[in-house]
Formats: sequence, structure tokens, C-alpha cells
Amino acid sequence: MKSYYSKFINGNISLPISFWLFGLIGAMIVGSSIVLLLIFLNIFSNPLFRILCFPYLIITSIGIWQSANNYKGLKVWPVGAKIIVVLWNLQNFLGIFAR
Repeated sequence: MKSYYSKFINGNISLPISFWLFGLIGAMIVGSSIVLLLIFLNIFSNPLFRILCFPYLIITSIGIWQSANNYKGLKVWPVGAKIIVVLWNLQNFLGIFAR
């Protein structure tokens, strides 16, 4: 597992797998788990949800960014992936302060 994590963080996993599996599906699983935990604890706080999701988002962003740097295909895919990573992080960060 540690080896796979190192491969992901260093961008040695393909961009489609990094983006779709870890970035999208992984974020949905982590986000849903955190929502269920907050519901179980009877805590309804959007800022707390976003703060708890932030570590996963940062790690995923690094892996996707590195994978995009190593991508050898059409330039539109790594550029698009990086734009979406920036937007995800902005949305999450600004969502902490939004009411």
C-alpha cells in the first residue's frame, strides 16, 4: 500500500486513474464518509465538513498534479486536470468561509 501511495504522490500512476479514481470517485467516498460521520455525531457544519475533507483534497491534488506533469499525450488533458484541481481547492477553501 505504501508503495502505491508513493507512486501516486510522485505522479507515477496514469493521469486518468489519478484523476478519475482518486480525484473524483475517491473524493465522493471520503466526502460521503465524512457526511455520515457528521450526521452520526449530530453535527451539521459545512465548514467542518470542508476542513475534514481538506487533507484528502491536498494529497489528491499533489498526485494528480504530478501525474499531469508526467503525462505524455495531448496537452489538453494535463492542463484541464490542473485547472480542475485548482478549482476544487478554491471551492473547498472558499466554502469554509461561505455561509
